[in-house]
Amino acid sequence: AYSHDPDWARFQQTTPASEQEAEGLVRELLYRDRAQQPTWAITRSGRVIGIVGLAFDQEHRSAVLGYGIHKDYRGIGLTAEAVRAVLTHAFSRRDTLDRVTAGTNARNHRSIDLLEKLGFVHESTVRVKEKDALVDGSSY
Repeated sequence: AYSHDPDWARFQQTTPASEQEAEGLVRELLYRDRAQQPTWAITRSGRVIGIVGLAFDQEHRSAVLGYGIHKDYRGIGLTAEAVRAVLTHAFSRRDTLDRVTAGTNARNHRSIDLLEKLGFVHESTVRVKEKDALVDGSSY
């Protein structure tokens, strides 16, 4: 449901256009190699309300972080709690992990605030293609 929220979707490259596409995306997440691209569900009262995922790059001893949560649960600390748990898990299980990065649209202030709250440091702002336009992307 959160992918249909215009405030969330405007910062995404693609979003499911239908329930069928959303179910396909969930299937894809379930069948990914959990060793290389694990994804966790954020749940509340037995309902999935968001996700946190990592994509590991063994060669560079790094991972890329991604996350999203339903608008009804933003701003109450659940995403920060989930991301913190995923990062703690990843660093405790992977001796070769030195760095986690995240990218966000430079206008996505909620995401920037979350990353900075978690101790991520802004490294660069670059022009990136988002949907059919070039926008500023912030790398943390």
